[in-house]
Amino acid sequence: QMHRRGVRNPLGPLRLLHRMRMQQWLQALKQQEQHDHEQRPLPAAARRRMRGRSDHEGGHGKIVSKPVASKGGVARVGHMPARPSVAGGMRALQAPCASAILHRMTHRIERPRTASPSGYAVFDTAIGRCGIAWTDDAIVQVQLPCADDAALRARLLRDWPAAVERRPNALALAAIDGVVALLRGEARTLQEIPLDLSHVPPFDRQVYERTRAIPPGQTRTYGEIAHAIGEPGAARAVGRALGRNPFAPVVPCHRVLAAGGGSGGFSATGGVVTKMKMLAIEGARVNHTPDLFGGD
Repeated sequence: QMHRRGVRNPLGPLRLLHRMRMQQWLQALKQQEQHDHEQRPLPAAARRRMRGRSDHEGGHGKIVSKPVASKGGVARVGHMPARPSVAGGMRALQAPCASAILHRMTHRIERPRTASPSGYAVFDTAIGRCGIAWTDDAIVQVQLPCADDAALRARLLRDWPAAVERRPNALALAAIDGVVALLRGEARTLQEIPLDLSHVPPFDRQVYERTRAIPPGQTRTYGEIAHAIGEPGAARAVGRALGRNPFAPVVPCHRVLAAGGGSGGFSATGGVVTKMKMLAIEGARVNHTPDLFGGD
């Protein structure tokens, strides 16, 4: 109606200004994408093909500005990259890089848990309430005492959310009896208890197998375990593997100490105090043994 009466629409200039700014923004975005594309490095396979077909000056392998054909009919001129083919791009994405390899070496690899626990239970020991989770064929986790029963159950369910608290089967009962006896002071190796290691990384598995061979009342150092599995210099990695041990005390990580008789770390509730209590119960000789009733 305003236009029919000859009245100027006050929104017209604003719409025109908005349209112009949108065009400018799109143009700038297009130029930025083109710049990024020109600066994009070639995939490794393409660089190898270019090196094999390029001319060299003075033996330094300098690529001259000469068109070089590549797969897919896309030409390369000098060292300026053109759009890589889809196959070349996929090969570049699949090629391992140093940062990814370093990440795999220094971080735990999470593996799929093939076991499906049929149940879990909590039970009393001389150092407090412990937990255990099992399948029909093996033990999948043993947990040392937490702050309380709620925290203990939460810790078990964090790793095995499908497990149900129930009466232990024969295999779990035998494992519970062995753990209770060990923490009561009996010299039990617990090597007869079958453990499901399918969810444990290979390096950790080697560490646990070697640690299980330490007799009650004896200790080893992280460095000695590293040498025993053929990885000298990996003492810190051994310590990290034991820090995430899901089978304590069946895998007796409390028997592994730092070099020079130091206690080393311990990830269970109570930390090093709990570690030293367990060693004292076994009669192991260490440089520092805290009082069994909580004193240092």
